[in-house]
Amino acid sequence: MAHADSPRSLVGADMDGDGDVDVLASSQLADRIVWVENTCTVYPAPTPRPTRLCNEIVFSETHVVDPSLDSPTGVFAFDVDGDGDTDVLAASAWAATVAWYEAVEEGYERHDISDDAYLSIGIVALDFDQVKCMNH
Repeated sequence: MAHADSPRSLVGADMDGDGDVDVLASSQLADRIVWVENTCTVYPAPTPRPTRLCNEIVFSETHVVDPSLDSPTGVFAFDVDGDGDTDVLAASAWAATVAWYEAVEEGYERHDISDDAYLSIGIVALDFDQVKCMNH
């Protein structure tokens, strides 16, 4: 996977809102978080579907979420702020960091959640009270 040397965590999610599944990855050796765009060709679906039905899947352009997070060990895709686009959550064992990356028009804006998450190796998010935003 381009720009994702030694991927530590891989997540399938619709990162660009086009209805197909892209790949979000943390690269522990390259110290970066990226997602790779799926530019599938659409197969006409006989029934309405929540995602596109692809007859050919092509992973093309690599988008950098964070080019310098020290040894990211976990990533997760979730609409953290409830605005309808896919944000990124990340954990780094060596930097002792948990952060969320807000999807903004020009890329991603980092917001640190914790700077004392020593040896964190994974991250998930749930909407416990079902109000369409992440609970802290």
